[in-house]
Amino acid sequence: MTSLQAKSSGTHVGSMALRLFIEKYQPYLTLHGHIHETVEMSGELKDKIGKTLCLTSGNHNVGEKLAVLIFRLDKAYGAKRIVI
Repeated sequence: MTSLQAKSSGTHVGSMALRLFIEKYQPYLTLHGHIHETVEMSGELKDKIGKTLCLTSGNHNVGEKLAVLIFRLDKAYGAKRIVI
């Protein structure tokens, strides 16, 4: 389990098919966002699976604020999260 798969209940969530795809094909970067509370829960917006960098903005599905990621493709590991 990565830090991007943490849910407030502490249970593992996420797509096993997606994880297997990432493990097999090792893309440079993947962007995620289905688990809304993950960034506030884990304190992390990035993790790695093998050589693949995984990022999430951690947007909540309620509220008026928007979390976005700012990064350069050639320096994606330096991604920053801002809430507007």
